[in-house]
Amino acid sequence: MAYNLFKEFELISEKAWKQQIQFDLDGKDYNSETNWTSSEGINVKPFFTSEYKSINKFYIPDNWNISQTVYLKEESISNEEIKKLISQEVYDLTIHIQRDCVNLDLLFKEVDLTYLNLYFRIDHFKESLLSTLNNYAKENKTNFHLDYDLLGGYLSTGNWKFSYKEDIEIFKGVINNLSHFKSVVQLKSSNFQDSGANIIQEIAYSMSQADEYVNLFGKEIIKQLNFQIAIGSNYFFEIAKIQTYRILWKTISNSYGYPINDVHIIATPTIRNKTIYDYNNNIIRSTSECMAAILGGANSVKNFNYDSIYKNENEFSKRISRNQLLILKHECHIDKVKNPISGSYYISYLVDEISKKSFALFKELDSSSGFLNLLKKGILQRKIKESAQKEQVNFDAKKEILVGSNLYLNKDEKMNGQLEINPFPTRKSEKTLIEPIIKKRLAMLIEKTRLKNE
Repeated sequence: MAYNLFKEFELISEKAWKQQIQFDLDGKDYNSETNWTSSEGINVKPFFTSEYKSINKFYIPDNWNISQTVYLKEESISNEEIKKLISQEVYDLTIHIQRDCVNLDLLFKEVDLTYLNLYFRIDHFKESLLSTLNNYAKENKTNFHLDYDLLGGYLSTGNWKFSYKEDIEIFKGVINNLSHFKSVVQLKSSNFQDSGANIIQEIAYSMSQADEYVNLFGKEIIKQLNFQIAIGSNYFFEIAKIQTYRILWKTISNSYGYPINDVHIIATPTIRNKTIYDYNNNIIRSTSECMAAILGGANSVKNFNYDSIYKNENEFSKRISRNQLLILKHECHIDKVKNPISGSYYISYLVDEISKKSFALFKELDSSSGFLNLLKKGILQRKIKESAQKEQVNFDAKKEILVGSNLYLNKDEKMNGQLEINPFPTRKSEKTLIEPIIKKRLAMLIEKTRLKNE
């Protein structure tokens, strides 16, 4: 006979918890000492009870994969690189193709593709190349995806590649040519987070962008769309954010008659809090962010190379980023728990609050204007700028801390002469159709001053 371990313990009411906290505060104000409000307007209390159990069902995939990028060289060389990564449990690979033809038999020689996700980033959509990829996917029953975001490219550059009409027609052709691909849109939600949008904006703007894809290319695109999400430093909020993406996209897709419960989510650490000074701290930051991505239910995690802000891609930093995830998987055993966030009333509360606020903003945007019109009017850009500026003010006032940048600086550290790439990207002066959104790190201004004074 089963024995209820907890039946001998009295239930403690929320009122009793609050009274005990007030007693322990010894006269200090309960609200100011224990409650706080996030930048998204979400009120956080010191404790949560079963009263806050989520009304939504959480979806956690059975497993999560480590992801890395392979830049296509000679097929035989890239084949060896792919096999090496697979031997180190990298089962999601982005293959960047910068030419018009590829020998796929040689590229995937002695590679078992049945359990891999392969994302192709293609610089030029040549029909012959697309047909080669599609036929290979059909014959080998692979999990091929296209790593492409037409609308994301428009909002991050401010221009279409050719023109609105031509780009739309080209992509319609791409969709038709890749009929055996699992997905053809990798919506870069990371554009919003990395530019300074808060979580509510990020989710709502991403849903608006996804909805625009449906308007442009029809309901069938719903099944061929996934999200790439940047994970920030607000740990529990970021865990809840991933579940909110799933909940809202299921709600929106259901309205079109294509309910997607298990949308594929690729997570990557944000660049907002990464630094060039004390750059080893980036390893700690990205580890925490990867852990939030895993617990939140991402399908694939593509880690941040800790020195990639100022240094060209190199094997050492790639190995470190890969090993961070291998440690989380094998030494922290995060992959052994079926649903690690089940039973957390705090996360349940956050999921419901973030979902409610994000969906309300999405509906507000949807009723006023479509995604492209919002960009044309500059509304989204202005809102993101305002959010980014608030965060920047907090950083400058040391309310938002980055150790090694605005607190506990190593003043003897020198970076001049170590920069292989420009860590301070700026908007190009060329004329654009819309104001593009620019990815911007919080520490950029401090770093510029330090470099100048070295």
